[in-house]
Amino acid sequence: GISSPQLDGGRGFRPELDGPLDMRFDVDPAHGVETALEFMQRVDRHTLAKTIEEYGGEHPMVARRIADAVALAIRDGSLPTR
Repeated sequence: GISSPQLDGGRGFRPELDGPLDMRFDVDPAHGVETALEFMQRVDRHTLAKTIEEYGGEHPMVARRIADAVALAIRDGSLPTR
C-alpha cells in the first residue's frame, strides 16, 4: 500500500509540493534505485513516452507530447532538478 508520509515526504509524488524529482518509495542508496530525474535524463524520448503511457495511463499522443517537453527541457537546461 501507500501511506501519507510517502506522498507528503517531498519526493516528487505531489506536483503541488516543491521537491526533488525523486518518486522512489525506497530511498536507501544501498539499493541503487534511480530517481525519476535520473531516469528521465537516461532514457530516450520514445522510452519515456512508453513509460508515461504504460504507468501514467496517458493516451499515446499525450505521452509523446509530455516526453517531447521533458526532452526539450533537458536539452535547454530548464528541467528542474528540485
